[in-house]
Formats: sequence, C-alpha cells, structure tokens
Amino acid sequence: MRGRSGRGGSTTALLLGGLTLAVMGAACDLLAPATARGQSPFALVNIGADVRSTDARMEGRGGWGLAEHDTLNPAFKNPAGLAELNALTILLSGYAESSDSRTADTERRTRRTFTPNVRAAIPLQGGRLVFSTGFQARRATQYTTVSRYSTLLEGQLVPYDREFVRQGTQFDIPLILSWRPWSRLGLAAGLNLVRGNIREVLNDFFIFDADSNGVPDFLVPSHIQEDEFSGTSSTLALQLQPHTRLRLGATFTPGHGVDVKRTVQIENVARKAESSYHLDWPYAWAAGADYRIGERWRCGADYQFSAFSRFRGREDWQQDMVDEWHLSCGVERLRGTARRNPWGNLPLRLGASLHRWAYKVGGADIRELRVAVGTGFPFHGNAGSLDVALSHGWIGDLGENGLEDRVWRLSLSVTGMEKWW
Repeated sequence: MRGRSGRGGSTTALLLGGLTLAVMGAACDLLAPATARGQSPFALVNIGADVRSTDARMEGRGGWGLAEHDTLNPAFKNPAGLAELNALTILLSGYAESSDSRTADTERRTRRTFTPNVRAAIPLQGGRLVFSTGFQARRATQYTTVSRYSTLLEGQLVPYDREFVRQGTQFDIPLILSWRPWSRLGLAAGLNLVRGNIREVLNDFFIFDADSNGVPDFLVPSHIQEDEFSGTSSTLALQLQPHTRLRLGATFTPGHGVDVKRTVQIENVARKAESSYHLDWPYAWAAGADYRIGERWRCGADYQFSAFSRFRGREDWQQDMVDEWHLSCGVERLRGTARRNPWGNLPLRLGASLHRWAYKVGGADIRELRVAVGTGFPFHGNAGSLDVALSHGWIGDLGENGLEDRVWRLSLSVTGMEKWW
C-alpha cells in the first residue's frame, strides 16, 4: 500500500511518545494496584526474560509481520519492507505488564512499564533506498528476592535477611540499509551493535538490636557483580511478492561473538576485581507470509528460530540452554474509508503465539502461550498512527517448572511520518 504522508508527522510522534509512556504507567497501576515493580521469577536465572517487541499493531495480531509492506504504516520487523518509503518515519513502542506468579508455596504479583523498541527510517533515494536505525531491547531481568537466614554471633543465634537483586538489559542498535531493486523484491543488510549489562547485588541485613523504627543494626558490605556486554552482529533480510495477494519475508542473523567485561566489587572494603570472558551467540533465522483476503482482510504467520543449544561461554547458563522458537499467527481487518462509519473504519486485529524460551527452569522447557486483540487510530493526512493491543499470556507450568505466570500486557505504539521526497 503506497501513499504520501502529511506534514508534521514526526513532531506528532515525539509529542505523543511522552503521552504514550504516561498512559502506560497509569494503565500499569490500574492493572496491578499496590504491588512491587519487577519481573517474573523466570527472569531470575540465565540470560533473562525475552522482552522483544515490534509494535502494538503486530502485537495485536499475534506478533507476525515479516512480510509486512505498508508505506502508510511502516513496520520494522523485516527491514526489507522499508525500501519504498518516501517519508521520514519514527516509531516509539512500549508496554505495561501485570504478572501473577505462583510457586508451590508462594505467590507474587509484579508490574512494570517498558519501552523496548525505538526506530527511525530515513529515505536516501525516494522509493528505493532507506537507512534505518534505533534501539531494540532483546532480554532483560529486574528482580529482587529476600530470604530469612540465621547465624551464630558471639554465642547468640542472630537472624538476618539476605536480599538478592538482579537487573539489566541486553539490546541491539541496528544500522541497516534497505533496497528495492525490483517492485516485487526488497533486500536489506546491516550491522547490529550488541550491548547491555547484568548487575547482581547481594546484601545481608541483620535484625538484632533494631532501633525503635525497626531499622537493622547494620548491613554487611554489599557484594556486587556486573557483566558488561559488547559485540557486533549482522542481519540479512528479503521480502518477495510472488502473487498480488501473497507476500513472503525472511531474515537471518549469523552466529557472532560477544565480549564480556566482569567487575566484582565489595562496597566499604578496598577490594575490586576485573576480568573478561567471551560468549558465542548462536545464529537465528525467521520466515513469514502475509495473504490478503478480499479488500480489507488479511492473515499471516511467522516462525522464528534461534539455536541457543549452541550457546557457549557460560557453563552456568549453557547447561540449561535449548533451541528457542516462536510461532505467531493471526488476522487483521484493515482500516476503511466509508463515510459516516468511524468505528467500522477502524482496523481490527486478532492473533495468538506460542513461544519456547531459550532456557529450561526446573529441568523442563518454558512454554509461553499468548492471545491478543488490537486496533489503531490513523493520524490526519496519513501522517502515522497510534496503535494499541491487549494480550494475555500463560508462561510455564507449576508441575513441570516449579512456577508459572499469568500475564496481562497493554501495548501502545506511535508512528509518525514526515514528508521527505
């Protein structure tokens, strides 16, 4: 679908971006009042929870979009679909999430807001060559747990609370060129700067001799360990239209190395140590299709695969690693243009996805099933859109993994377009 965008779209995106984050924060409070911020216990181990996100448009139809090609509402999941853009495009996407986690003897409710996807596309040659960049979060962990212990001090059994904090985000900064040599073929290639860190802090709070406010008498020196990631990967992508109603898309990221700098520090003690190690990150590929049904309806599906069973560099991680895959499918009713039919003109999206995570917990695979619904509101003059999606997910199994999650997610994204050519 091709067209010309109106002026002021990029400015609109920037203004609505702040509003988007504010709305997500308020929605998160409504979804899970009076709870602690954080993530599921699944994020407490290994490389962290998968937080990849495209935009609310795709989230609402299950996540598929590798064959997406719409110059009035561009998608960045497959950069080969961007080559025909004639407008400067900015995308800001994030979500608010409420999660109820259960183990055999405890329950935990957490909530958070996250902005995992910020993208920009700049046409270099109108309708044929586009440069895109941005920020794409991949995996994250944000978790705090407190356990009660006791120790013998001066002949007295003294209780203390051990607090463990784990937090960090791993992300990519893509630098990609998209080119359309033929009207039915799009190609893309680029580099991704792989960055991020994982920080773990261990504190022991002793309980004896507390003051009148219940403040512990002392805190032992904090043990802090931080891993900082740095590497470069590459991406190849294509999109093909073999039939008027059918589009196909695919991406491939070869295996690559990631260097890690580790810093270990004990606070209040003159001790700090630095070391380094290397991670071998596995290859990943994805393929998808988009089929148009009639004038306003279409369906699609994507399959993504990452060979994490080949991950090397951390013995404590790789022993639980498995190949990761993600299957998504759904339908979408495109927006209409009938007069005096505002609600009937809005797009409608329905979808579902099934995801096997990259590592095991409790000796068993982590499976995630998610269903979603969404819609969107186009800006005047085809200058972008505001999209929204609501999804519900089931993660893990109490019997197999020892814990399970039930998750509600509200996704919002803003796309702004500014006339360029």
